[in-house]
Amino acid sequence: MIRKTHLHKLLNVRSSEWNLVTKLFWLQFFQSTGIAFFFTASFSNFLDSFPATELAWVMILSFPLLFITGWLFNKFEHKWNLSKLGAATIISMAASILLFQIANQYINAEKFYYFMFAWYYVLYLASNLCFWSITSTLFDVRQSKRLFSVISAGDIPAKFIGYTVAYLFVKTVGTNNLLWPAILFMLCSLPFLFRLSKLGVIKHHHHNQQPDFTVSSSGNKLMGVIKRFTLNTLIRRVAILSFLISCCLAIINYAFYTEVKEGNPDDKSLSNFILLFLAGSQIIALLVKLIFTSRITTSLGIKKSLLITPLVLLMLLAFIISAEMFMGNHKIIFYVFGGAAITIEVLRTAINTPVFLAVMQPLNHIEKSKAHAIVKGIMDPFAFLISGTLLLLLTKFMSGAGLLGICIVLMTFTLAWILSILLVNKSYHHLLLKTISSRFFSQDEFSLSEEDIQKQIKKKIETGNDLEVINILQMLNSEVGAESKELIFSLLDHPSDNVKKETILLIGSRNLKGATSKLYWLANHSLQKEVRWLSVQVICKEENSHAHQKHFIHDHDPHVRSAALSGMLLSPDQQAQDQAEEIISNLFLSDKSDDKLSAIFILDTVKEYYSHPMHQQFFKEAGEIKIKAIAAVGKSASPELLNNLFLLFSENQRQASDALQAAGEKSVAVIYSNISSSDFPKQLKEKLISLLGKIGGQQSHHALIQLLGKNNEDTAAIVKALYRSHYKCSPDTQTRLENISAAYIIYGVELLYMQKYLQPGHPNFSELIHSLELELLEIRNVLLSIFGCLYDRKNIFKIRQGLDMKKKESAANAMEIIELIVRKDLASDFNILFEQTDIDQRCYLLKSFLPHEELQKATNILERILDEKPIEYSSWTKAYSMYISKKHSIHVNPELIKKFTSSSNILLQETAWYAKLNH
Repeated sequence: MIRKTHLHKLLNVRSSEWNLVTKLFWLQFFQSTGIAFFFTASFSNFLDSFPATELAWVMILSFPLLFITGWLFNKFEHKWNLSKLGAATIISMAASILLFQIANQYINAEKFYYFMFAWYYVLYLASNLCFWSITSTLFDVRQSKRLFSVISAGDIPAKFIGYTVAYLFVKTVGTNNLLWPAILFMLCSLPFLFRLSKLGVIKHHHHNQQPDFTVSSSGNKLMGVIKRFTLNTLIRRVAILSFLISCCLAIINYAFYTEVKEGNPDDKSLSNFILLFLAGSQIIALLVKLIFTSRITTSLGIKKSLLITPLVLLMLLAFIISAEMFMGNHKIIFYVFGGAAITIEVLRTAINTPVFLAVMQPLNHIEKSKAHAIVKGIMDPFAFLISGTLLLLLTKFMSGAGLLGICIVLMTFTLAWILSILLVNKSYHHLLLKTISSRFFSQDEFSLSEEDIQKQIKKKIETGNDLEVINILQMLNSEVGAESKELIFSLLDHPSDNVKKETILLIGSRNLKGATSKLYWLANHSLQKEVRWLSVQVICKEENSHAHQKHFIHDHDPHVRSAALSGMLLSPDQQAQDQAEEIISNLFLSDKSDDKLSAIFILDTVKEYYSHPMHQQFFKEAGEIKIKAIAAVGKSASPELLNNLFLLFSENQRQASDALQAAGEKSVAVIYSNISSSDFPKQLKEKLISLLGKIGGQQSHHALIQLLGKNNEDTAAIVKALYRSHYKCSPDTQTRLENISAAYIIYGVELLYMQKYLQPGHPNFSELIHSLELELLEIRNVLLSIFGCLYDRKNIFKIRQGLDMKKKESAANAMEIIELIVRKDLASDFNILFEQTDIDQRCYLLKSFLPHEELQKATNILERILDEKPIEYSSWTKAYSMYISKKHSIHVNPELIKKFTSSSNILLQETAWYAKLNH
């Protein structure tokens, strides 16, 4: 068991994944071994009969065979489940090898070996389509980065066995007899497919439930293929990248084989040399793939991991071209090229292939299947066709250039390979975000100078519903000119009262002139009260409208009088303002409650622009007058008014909090001075910190940063407030916030260890384990808030959505985005801490965060919680810890419980008294 655990850690495989990974490994191993034996037989026969330059014709011949194979697999994948399709594919491959074994005895034509070697590519394609169609559905994107290298490693020892056995025994048993073990190994993969099927993990893609991308029978089927290819940007770019990679590898293999042939004319020793080369490269690839690939991918990320192979190839090609041009030593060039071929084969097998497959994991199951079909079933055949044709042209028209010409072609393809990786990475990042959140917002731009657009807008105003017309109104408001003013004023005649109200509010806020007559008619004749009052307010707000003001302030309706006074207060005419203030002051001094409520109503209407010096007197009143006076505080509030308002915060928290938020940044100084007070209650302090986050703006940001570090108990509330206020860190605060992130990760690790210690042998602690899980989620929220301030807030919001969805794929995609935008060490530690995997594995990976003495403290869980270390725990967690200490007679320092007997929190206080009796 211990050995297996060490093996899990060495291979970076979780214990819960081991059973599935091993079955997939052996499925791949037996299929690949069978194909390796077939390759050895077909390749040896081909080189015995033809020069290596004829490989170009094999590539061209492979094109139709591969294309038909991909088409057939895709066709049956739509109809059969993957278990049935996989079994059929394996049996078909074994049967085809048997047919070649039989045909070898009766067909003597050397051209037959063209077809036999080309069939090797068919087997390789069919095996890949079968294996990866199954495997890609079983893991999310983060698992695929870790596991694909291990799972696909079965391909490497298979090739090594095939090539080595061939080298040792081909002279004794004969080349063609290698087809018998090929059949046997191929059929041996079936039991592992059946075991996977019994586990119930193989998912069918259900293509028949999705709209087919092929066009109707009357249309052109080729257009369906083109539509499928161009429908998804990531699939299109991955397909192009696959094409470029396949072309490079095909050309490299061709060049290497021809170079070996020139230096070794003996066909038998040539095939043996190549087989030894292939076997040696597989040993190196196996070691790299099993031990290093997943760690390289996790450390470097998708883009940098994919760039390793083409950048190394580019450097080697540059050296070969320089050596060819300036040194002229063909032997050195040959060895360098051989080393380059080995290096690229190892990098392709060990790093490029598993990472390349991981790129497609964010796609849904259906798109993933299409991507594999396009990449292998369409792009690989075209890559062989183009490569073969290009090599034939080079041989015919540039025969003198030789290796130099091939290297120049390879360098061109490699540069395109690098560019394609950058584009794939961009699409990969975009798709991760898209899979988490599908919210998109857009606004159409238009020009009212065009007569056709004006007609369309007028028609929409006549026929549209209220919401559509109000949206048009907001678009007109974006740029008010002569044409838009005319359309805005026309909405005052709209039959909908909602449209009229929104139009009047817009006219008043923008101080638009020219609608007085329409507004006056509405103020006197509208049956809708709010339309009347708003019209009165806008009219009385205008300059030189004394006659209208005098008319409305003596109206019999008190609401009309209030609307008129509020409009006069906002008027630029000083005479109108003075008259309104005098009337409102008389209402303040009245003994009648209705008069006071009328005055408050007026102040509430204009609170964004006007504040009366007698406003705070109403805070001394009782009941409705006091509550409405608090609600009438707005952005125009004076410092004196806000200080008087704050005195009411303890007894009227909700109303006072709303009023302080409505006052905006003017409240910040008042709130900050009170938070800074050492004797201010903790619960009220957290609410005020949150209020600073709601207010936002530079003053709130400055206040929150000033508070950060004064008291560690407030850190979580402060960083969440900073995130809520859209704070973007400066260079001065970046290091500070990153240090807080690192500290909270350590806090999270300790909580994780607490959970680990509670799990075995503690069945009565399930609620405490759940409480610690909630505390961990709170730490996650704090960290995400910090990341939002440090990096990209918009993407962090989507990450939060993805993690909260509780879907494995969404969470994995969210964590991938974290690795793309957050500092590398913080991202890696965060993902390990909160990954949905077994707790033992996470603790093992994070053990370096806690020194031994801290681990010992983590075992004293209850005392650690009640001592509020390392974080400020929730009241429920602390109360439950005291409760189980009494229930299960667990000794806890009595002083830790005693301090909660005087807590202001009733739950903590009563639980502490209950637990105190036991100590």
